[in-house]
Amino acid sequence: MKSNRTSKGEGGQDVRPGQPSAPTAYQKTYQRSEPQGRTWLHRGGVAQPEPQGRVWSQRVGAAQPDVAKGRFRSTSGLMVSGVVMVALGSIGVLAAVVFELVGLLAGMFFDVPGVMVAVLFGVCLVAFAALLGFGIRNLVQGSRVRTFQRVFGTSEVLTFHDIAVRAHIGEAQARKRARKLIKRGYIPQGHIDDEGTSLMVTEEAYRHYLQLKQSQRQLLEQQQAAARANEQRAAEQAARDRALADRMTPTQREFLACGRDFQAQLRELDKRIDDAAVSERIVAIVELVDRILARVEEEPALIAGLDRLTAYYLPTTVKLLEAYESLEDQPVKGENISNSRREIEKTLEVLRAAFEKLLDDTYHEMSLDVSTDISVLHSVLAREGLAESPFDMKP
Repeated sequence: MKSNRTSKGEGGQDVRPGQPSAPTAYQKTYQRSEPQGRTWLHRGGVAQPEPQGRVWSQRVGAAQPDVAKGRFRSTSGLMVSGVVMVALGSIGVLAAVVFELVGLLAGMFFDVPGVMVAVLFGVCLVAFAALLGFGIRNLVQGSRVRTFQRVFGTSEVLTFHDIAVRAHIGEAQARKRARKLIKRGYIPQGHIDDEGTSLMVTEEAYRHYLQLKQSQRQLLEQQQAAARANEQRAAEQAARDRALADRMTPTQREFLACGRDFQAQLRELDKRIDDAAVSERIVAIVELVDRILARVEEEPALIAGLDRLTAYYLPTTVKLLEAYESLEDQPVKGENISNSRREIEKTLEVLRAAFEKLLDDTYHEMSLDVSTDISVLHSVLAREGLAESPFDMKP
């Protein structure tokens, strides 16, 4: 008949023997089959191979039985000493009680110094009671060590929830007992995680735990750094937007926002399209568009000559890429699909060249200004005798 015994976990929840526990960050591992019986432990999304013959499961794993030896200190001496102490203490307590009663009675009826006898055997009673208490303590301690040893088996780490369920005690009680056993040296390699949720009984499991904690700290630092960088970029963008608002008309700001929106659509399409060559062309086009829009931010007057950029070129590019994505997802690669994909690929190269030309055109006025400045500079230098006149220069 199956036992219905339950124990109280943290929070007062009932847990039954065999009921799986909610895994902690360290226990959130899983196992998948590999050739030649090789298994992989997944920690933090990174699959790491483990030595052959070692199985890592939700509780970091079960090692070979001979490897499990030495994780708990032998309790043989503890149990033997406990039995001896309990036996001697029990006999001594019983004898001391009897003799003390006899001494008291003798003092009452036979004029024997009963007080001295009572004190003498009272001291013996206390000594034997202490011996009995130490013996019981040793037996209880040894029993608890053996309970933990039985619960762990060949596992290297268990949650206190699992320990509590298997040992039929509460999680807080299991944690308290584990700390005492570690402190008294009965679990030589024992460690409790920082969250107080798991007990590790090998140095190897503890090393894995520390590596995981370090990886988590590094990941958190990276996430925080990325968040700070995003905040800084957002602040810089907000500052640019405010500056643009002061020197651009609503129509010009709308043009710029439209261009940025098409840029975002192109980046999203790049993520969804698998073809590497097409992806390379998309990235190149996005970079060119970004440079064109940067020139527009510098000189809003350039927008007058770029109206077809957002009205035709970019929408057409997005439309072609959406069609390419749809064709790429087709399970059948027929002639029409293949021809259409090739045409789009060629057109993307043409569009790339067109965007390069558009970017170059944004520097037309600057080029004229540079040429004019250089001509004036040569004339001034020649007039002051610091350089040869361009009209006197020999071909």
